[in-house]
Amino acid sequence: MGTRWMKTGAMAGGAALLVLGGLALGGSPIAPQEGANTGTLHVFFSSEAVPALRAIEDARQAKVNVRWTLLLEDFALLRGEPPREFAEFVNALAKSVGDGFGLALHDPEGLALAERLQIARLPAFALVRNARAHVACGKNVSVKEMIACRK
Repeated sequence: MGTRWMKTGAMAGGAALLVLGGLALGGSPIAPQEGANTGTLHVFFSSEAVPALRAIEDARQAKVNVRWTLLLEDFALLRGEPPREFAEFVNALAKSVGDGFGLALHDPEGLALAERLQIARLPAFALVRNARAHVACGKNVSVKEMIACRK
């Protein structure tokens, strides 16, 4: 999996800007939610594999930090119209998160975690707490069930 997602290239500084239907995405990963104290939910997705829209609301309501990580297999997405489902997901995510929303096009920290957790399918969710990770893959993963799991 080490070569699946881009590690180097023109986006290495994280300063790239992606525009989807008038929505600009750029900057650093999303800041943790205020008052979150039961771990961090990492959500990995790509332009071809996005979680169900309900995952956004479930993650927003959860008492955990949430980190959305966009993993691109190539930067062709930047040259044309993004897939409709991806654009809808990103727009819904931006509305839910509000001010300060951003997705890094090159996210070395997110990529390193995806490799450490051996994420092989997207979308993927990894709840990390107490030095342990609970990982689930698939479009319809229940974020509520992951948060409730205490194993």
